[in-house]
Amino acid sequence: GDRDKRRESGGGKEDKNKRWSDSEKYPEWLEERIQSLPLAQAKVEGKPEKLGKGKQAKTLKANFRLPSGENKVAVVKELKRDRNWQFFLHNEYVSLARITASPSAPEEIPKVLAVFRDKAQVVVELFECEGDLYTLGHPKDVRLAFDWWRKLARAVAAANALEVFHCDVNPSNVLVDAAGDKLLLVDWACSRQEASESTKVTNSKRGHYQPGEMMKGFVGHQTDVFGVAACLLWFLTGRTPMSKAISGQDGRQRTPESISAILEEWLPPDGGALELSHVLFEALAEDVAERVPTVEKLVEMVQEWEAKFNKA
Repeated sequence: GDRDKRRESGGGKEDKNKRWSDSEKYPEWLEERIQSLPLAQAKVEGKPEKLGKGKQAKTLKANFRLPSGENKVAVVKELKRDRNWQFFLHNEYVSLARITASPSAPEEIPKVLAVFRDKAQVVVELFECEGDLYTLGHPKDVRLAFDWWRKLARAVAAANALEVFHCDVNPSNVLVDAAGDKLLLVDWACSRQEASESTKVTNSKRGHYQPGEMMKGFVGHQTDVFGVAACLLWFLTGRTPMSKAISGQDGRQRTPESISAILEEWLPPDGGALELSHVLFEALAEDVAERVPTVEKLVEMVQEWEAKFNKA
């Protein structure tokens, strides 16, 4: 009845959300593009296995059977049909489809295999993981921390080069395999496909890995600079930029010296903590005009620090 119709339209917001399937602006929504995806014609066989459930979506592991008879196991992200579900579906699908179609698509970003709009589902390749980094805890080995961070940062830089901004780079969205060799940056529902000073704001409050200007609708290259820099700090120390030890009680007292004091607890005692803290301080600047301009530039700055202090 009427309730089912409202459910299908996301609470009566269909007209408002039509732009989230605009194939003229976003060619990824062209029907031929959707039908060309590897699992577009496949059907789920058996009961999917639940992998996780969050505020916005649940994640399932499902067996797909293609018309050819071939079977393929993949991951299904099924969005909860709240008032923003079409917005989140659009971001998850279009961002991943754009990256997947790129010849330089990094292996640290999920490859999209199908989108089923009527089911609010995006299907991506299976990644056998040990868990997310936040749950597993930050690596206690400095060399491993930098190795993981370089992979993450280069993947984000590759996405940014396509004008795709993740907007929520944080340890809970980084999966790692059992061997610790491979990473995957997941949850692209909050991502954007262009820079904007007035993008839709869905957060009720600022995340510990997100810059303040996001709450005003500003998104661009420097959005992910903040998240990627915050991840380096966490990878090395287990602390966020907002932790009291770094930013004080009100979260506004962050200085190179406060960052350095935490880094010194984890880096070898041969210098470099203060120098690295200046890099992080600039990348975590609250004023976007003072922040490192791109993730690519941040990677270069960290590489220069590594070369100087023999951390590579």
